[in-house]
Amino acid sequence: MGRGLRPGDGNGMGRGRGQGARPEEDTETAFYDSHARQKVGKGAASLAGFVDGPNVKGNPGEEIKRQWEDVKSKSADPLTGQRIPRKHREHAKEYFDRFREGN
Repeated sequence: MGRGLRPGDGNGMGRGRGQGARPEEDTETAFYDSHARQKVGKGAASLAGFVDGPNVKGNPGEEIKRQWEDVKSKSADPLTGQRIPRKHREHAKEYFDRFREGN
């Protein structure tokens, strides 16, 4: 098994699925290092967009921390009073049923 179709081919060197190591071939390659000359200087500025709100002097980190604490202190209010569409409800039920069964 693993022999080529012709004598002397050895481990899969003929047609079909091969096996084992293959002999290396010397290939003609021409590697060289290249250097692209560039003129580096000032470039054009690009404007990504505007942000609404006041500009405040000082450390904005304190304000961010305060806002983060306000958000964390609020209770996690689940979505109540909203009905999920039947298709999504059935899909969620099927998912959790499969999860409980271990599949």
